[in-house]
Order: sequence, then C-alpha cells, then structure tokens
Amino acid sequence: MFYSNVGKRILDLGLAILMFLVFLPVFLILTLMISFNFWGNPFFLQERPGKHGRIFRILKFKTMADLFDSKGIPLVDGER
Repeated sequence: MFYSNVGKRILDLGLAILMFLVFLPVFLILTLMISFNFWGNPFFLQERPGKHGRIFRILKFKTMADLFDSKGIPLVDGER
C-alpha cells in the first residue's frame, strides 16, 4: 500500500532527478551546438493534449532551421 501511494512517486522523482543530472552535460553541449547552428533559441515549445485532453507544454530541442522565403514567409517543412 505504501509503495503504490507514496513509494512509487518518490522512486520516479529520484530516478528522474538522477538521470537529469547524468545527462546534464550532454544537454548543455547540445544547447550550445544548436545555438551556433541555428543562430537563436535552441528550444522549441509546443502545446500538446495530455491526459483527459488537458493541454500541456513540452520543451524540445530545435531540429529544424527557421528559414524564410524572400517575402518573409516561413518555408514548408520539406524545404527547410
């Protein structure tokens, strides 16, 4: 009963914090590399539907360049 009510939450948070600290150097290197390649914000913020349709925001590393045509309109995904 303790595990299902409290223990699993403590285990999940503990492992998440540990893994974040382990991968923090990789995240920092990726952030610097993306910043230099795309000349700007290395992150992409997106809203997604979650449990019971509740909208949440997710922060991702940007993998596509923000390229525009001569009129200032963003190019379609295939041309970026």
